[in-house]
Amino acid sequence: MYGGGAEKVTLTLRRALAQAGHDTYVVALENAGHYDARGERQLHFLRTAPKRAMGGRAYARQAIELVSVLGELERADGVPFDLIVANLIHSQHVVARARLPNTWYCVHASILAALNQTLRRNPLQYFRQRRLQSVLNGKRVITVSRGLQHELQKCRWLAPQSVRTIYNPFDFEELRRLSAMPDEPVPAEPYLLHVGRASNQKRIDVLLASLRECANELPLVMLTNHPHKVARLARKFGVGARVRPVAFRQNPYPWMRGAKLVVLSSDYEGFPLVLVEALACGTPVVSTNCPHGPDEILTGPLAHWLVPLGDSTALAQKIDEALSTEIDAGAAEILKNLGAAQIAAQYAALD
Repeated sequence: MYGGGAEKVTLTLRRALAQAGHDTYVVALENAGHYDARGERQLHFLRTAPKRAMGGRAYARQAIELVSVLGELERADGVPFDLIVANLIHSQHVVARARLPNTWYCVHASILAALNQTLRRNPLQYFRQRRLQSVLNGKRVITVSRGLQHELQKCRWLAPQSVRTIYNPFDFEELRRLSAMPDEPVPAEPYLLHVGRASNQKRIDVLLASLRECANELPLVMLTNHPHKVARLARKFGVGARVRPVAFRQNPYPWMRGAKLVVLSSDYEGFPLVLVEALACGTPVVSTNCPHGPDEILTGPLAHWLVPLGDSTALAQKIDEALSTEIDAGAAEILKNLGAAQIAAQYAALD
């Protein structure tokens, strides 16, 4: 249960399905991560170590335990689950080896963009990652954006049985309630905000370079899983005095609500939750027009706040422009289609 979007989406979907009257459970491969799941109902962890003693993933052993756990959770009449959704690559390999019925495989980020980034860094790792993704061949796949669906359908070396898009669910009422909580140490002065892992995908280097080129002098708060790494990078780019790294927060929404602007600088995504969450908090956003998701979220007049990939100068200019412009963030059309109950109904309708 690390602090990524897929984990958050899984928990939100479980709650929404339960509220609709379904018996729902989350099974995680490992009892580790950033989310405080102690109060989460129906969350179960496999006990089998995810890696073998000599290295490598223990997919087969975890698959055996998964079958056992699901057998214990099934109703007394022994009828199998109507729906199993495998999220993220390692879970998908475990589920595939378990040969479970009524299974869909959910893709949360661009496979091709991630592979291309890996190819530039480590060609041998590229082929390993590509082989891992082949688990989707012959499977029924859910993508969290239409752009991801189009990518999979065009991919020459992947052949899923079927692909359909279901957007990520958002509990907007709970989100807005949490955004008003007073116990987060949100800065009193105006600030910019970035929320995300300190990973190559997020292109923090581009964000920090853009900060150096901005005309405004607002501080940049960065909610991240590696604040020390972010601080070190900020000093490298000469903006250490303006960057305020903050460790992962269970409740990031007061920080979103209090920000003047939320910025996303990623090279690729699937359907970036932070953009939707910021808009729901009434906070404008500026984002790279990366594959995939931002151009499905920022449509109509909000499409003006999309910038080219890797262009720190364009990002700086948009940040400055957005700070001097009245932007109706809450009017985003996409917000009408992402309610948790709506999305849960789409999952419940899968055959």
